[in-house]
Amino acid sequence: MDRIKQHIEAAEDTRLTIFKFKYMNLNSEERTLEKNAFKSLLMELSFIASRLENKAFMLLEGANQTFPSALTGFDIVSSSFNGDKEDRHTRREHSPFAKWYDPEYMIYRSRDELMQIISNNYNVVPCHCPICTSASSFLTEDFTEYNRNVKMHYLFCREAEMKEIFDGTKQKTTPMGRDKLQRSQLKNLIDLIPT
Repeated sequence: MDRIKQHIEAAEDTRLTIFKFKYMNLNSEERTLEKNAFKSLLMELSFIASRLENKAFMLLEGANQTFPSALTGFDIVSSSFNGDKEDRHTRREHSPFAKWYDPEYMIYRSRDELMQIISNNYNVVPCHCPICTSASSFLTEDFTEYNRNVKMHYLFCREAEMKEIFDGTKQKTTPMGRDKLQRSQLKNLIDLIPT
């Protein structure tokens, strides 16, 4: 991380710096050193962006770190539509059905988990996006249609999260991000957000 920070400092004229960390999942209590190093990088990026005009940082395939990275440090973030990027380096059989992003817990759910959630919730999907207002969007056996719906749902959810961040930043109320992470299954990433 120190070498990365030195490189960024040396490249003051570069307007956009793009990062991609492969297979990074900091949502674990055992990842304290890595989380501290990543938090330090986020703080450094925020500091550099506040000092230099027209400087932006982008994170590709942020996975679990997407939301906290958007709160601090990165101007542009992205992640996989169906959350399987972290699993691709393992030799497990992959389902043709994409994973559904659970906006409450901020994790991806398999199709079987989603079907159980819908069944336990009186055939209602626990999300208010236009795709989820009809449980039938996910009851199809056609994996192409199902995957399209899952991806559209993901776009609506991430857009809502980014709007929350934008509005919170404008109103200077950042605890919103801390509260959201604290309620999620990504609570181990709360350390990445400055107090």
